[in-house]
Amino acid sequence: MKGNNSLDAIRKMSTPDAYQKMLSDIRSWGWSLAVIGIIHLVAGHFLNLSHGLLLISVGALSFLVRESPMYVLYASVLAWAAISNFTGSKSPSWMLFGFFQVLISVQVFQRFFLFKKVEKDYEESLVMDPPAPASSRPRRTDQIFPTVSIVAGIGGLLGTLFGLGMMFVLSAAQNVNLAKIAASVTDIAMTVAVLGFSLGLASLLSRAPRRPLSIVGTVAGGLAMLIDVGLIVLVRVLG
Repeated sequence: MKGNNSLDAIRKMSTPDAYQKMLSDIRSWGWSLAVIGIIHLVAGHFLNLSHGLLLISVGALSFLVRESPMYVLYASVLAWAAISNFTGSKSPSWMLFGFFQVLISVQVFQRFFLFKKVEKDYEESLVMDPPAPASSRPRRTDQIFPTVSIVAGIGGLLGTLFGLGMMFVLSAAQNVNLAKIAASVTDIAMTVAVLGFSLGLASLLSRAPRRPLSIVGTVAGGLAMLIDVGLIVLVRVLG
């Protein structure tokens, strides 16, 4: 990454400029994820529809929450996409793309820690310069992330377990059509679980209040993800 997008370049910016850079960056992520998500939905025969819903959800959230914890969501979604490519495809090209996604995910995580400091410095500078006491305003991260995390994490886990159970039952009964519907339900539930895990992780790393909610959401969503990956790996080994 070069120019104004590099971490070193951002570190050299003044605090107000770096803060504005973060806001612009998050807006760009929002549009990019929304467009890619729509492409997933339109090209559903080739791409995963549930991934499209996940991308659109995170993209839309970027316009509502323009704060540093959003970078944790971006990094988590990229990491999950990489894991999906590693476990769900035997194609060397997709696995190579997965490695690329891991590298980008690490860079995005680094941006979170950098912009977290920028936010703190910017808010402190406003406190010293009335009449804009920004630090007195509750962050949208604190208001939204913990609650949505526990709801999405637990809901995603329960939906995943229900969908997998129905898949096994319907497959055993050789009801192919309903088994496919159950598989779709499982995919959507996994999308919700990934969102719950990502929001919870972002809440914890940003020290948002109501930590128990974030912890439960992170654990529940992460457990659903582990179950999904474990079953995929098991099927590939046995196959």
